[in-house]
Amino acid sequence: MFGKPISKLTDSDIRSFCDRKIPEGLIIDYKIDFPSDLAKILASFANSFGGYVLIGIATNPDNTPKSVEGVANKAGIKERIMQAATTGIHQPLFPDIALCELPGASKVVVIIYIAPSLDAPHVVTGSSRIPYRVADITDPVRDADIDRIEYLLKRREAPERDRSLIVERADERFHYRAGRQATRKLIAGPLFPHAPLCSLEQTMDILKRASTSMMRGDLVAIPGGSCKSRDTSYAELNQKGMVLFYETLHPDKECHGAQTIDYPISLRALAQFIKFMLTCYEDLSFDALVRIDFTLENVRGYKLWHTEPEATIADTSIVATHLCTASAIAADPYSCLAPLVCELVWNCGLETLDEKTAVRHLREEWNEPR
Repeated sequence: MFGKPISKLTDSDIRSFCDRKIPEGLIIDYKIDFPSDLAKILASFANSFGGYVLIGIATNPDNTPKSVEGVANKAGIKERIMQAATTGIHQPLFPDIALCELPGASKVVVIIYIAPSLDAPHVVTGSSRIPYRVADITDPVRDADIDRIEYLLKRREAPERDRSLIVERADERFHYRAGRQATRKLIAGPLFPHAPLCSLEQTMDILKRASTSMMRGDLVAIPGGSCKSRDTSYAELNQKGMVLFYETLHPDKECHGAQTIDYPISLRALAQFIKFMLTCYEDLSFDALVRIDFTLENVRGYKLWHTEPEATIADTSIVATHLCTASAIAADPYSCLAPLVCELVWNCGLETLDEKTAVRHLREEWNEPR
């Protein structure tokens, strides 16, 4: 709608948008101040086609924007919204939130973006009604009927299949050249990839410009995206926003003997991958909830090398998964990724790592060369 991530919107962008006099309805809601039914509004967008809530906008009788007033720039605005979205709604939502400062005043316009949720239906805590949006400027929030509830329950199935199919095909491409060796695999993408975010040409261009060491190889167009492939590594950007990276684990590179996985090198791989992911999403103007998977495959009997005692991995594959918005990762990658690192290490058998220590490790390794 705005043509750029909400975190980059300026006062001029907001005023220009309001000058277009787009009325409230299916994908936009204006509020002069924080509404008492914010959780219901957020749930209605998530149950429909997603949309924006702009707080600090006065409206005309026909529900078009009248003026940009802003609200007081007090501490805790984002926390207040997140509390409504997580504790006030079941299943919880994780909206994108931005504060646009107004010049000459200690006021901001609050911009909230809610993606269409494939975790729907969402209900307000304590209520059995399912709100959704309609294209009606006088009464845009309605309660869902049985047909819409059935639709909401089914609409996540195809994206789940798409994610699995994208990963399966990438697995096949990588293992065709590399064989079934111990592998480090990093995958990021929309929680439910259900619509193309870019053209095939854009995926080619973004990968062509990728300069990190993990993104080297022959650039090839594939169905639905592009990839760079070598004998020991594979990188892919899919049109649906899936970013994938694979590399074999080499004992000589890991530096600690046969069948060891170097913890610092894994953190550096994660750092490079996340930087590339953020570059992709900035180019695509994508800023929503992202699922990140960090997988170690074919590693039974391997040891995770760490400053603490080594742990022998008992399972064939180790998987850690974390959900976070792209903008939150860009703002504080260490705190956002610490739970992912802890889960990976814990699943490898080292249970002494805490999130505070993981944040410190990520800071130490973030800009180190691989």
